Amino acid sequence: MVKTTYKCCNEYDETTVEVKCDKPNKHYARLNCAHCGRFRKWMPDPSIDVKVQTRNDMIDNFIKSHELSEKTLQILNGIKLKRFPTPSQLNALGYILLKNK
Repeated sequence: MVKTTYKCCNEYDETTVEVKCDKPNKHYARLNCAHCGRFRKWMPDPSIDVKVQTRNDMIDNFIKSHELSEKTLQILNGIKLKRFPTPSQLNALGYILLKNK
């Protein structure tokens, strides 16, 4: 299957302009075509990536410093795979951290 890129104008060469969103919402910014100004795609908030990396580093350090069951390791590694863990995964993380102080 060949993925084709939608061209918004005859000038489109994948050059975009980042426009930050004014109000806080789930999108950090939008990318617009640098030539015609049409919307290309949404951009996620880069601070989320920092939070995810910080959380994953904390989980890695916790795993290295504790002897954990296979089930607990499976839960922690499942949380690491997600950018936005579910509320139940976050509750499990909190429980594991408190239980294994």
